[in-house]
Amino acid sequence: MKGIEFLMELQKKLGLNDFIVANCKVTYENAVARKLDAKHDIYALASAVVYLFAKRNGVNITLNLLCENSPATREEVMDAYEDLRKVF
Repeated sequence: MKGIEFLMELQKKLGLNDFIVANCKVTYENAVARKLDAKHDIYALASAVVYLFAKRNGVNITLNLLCENSPATREEVMDAYEDLRKVF
């Protein structure tokens, strides 16, 4: 699954700890189960999952930082984030 692999790349690039990535993986898999990957690019969806987790748990990861390390645009990530926020 490319989204999970991308989450692992983000972990290395951003120095995310295992707890964050484990929770992001579960949320990403739930988002895929709800067919959000059909509407959003996998990179945008994975980035949005990290952003959602960071905002809800006080982890200092900005949207700009995520977009610098992702092939997805800011608009794509925010669109996916808005859908995730509604579902989760």
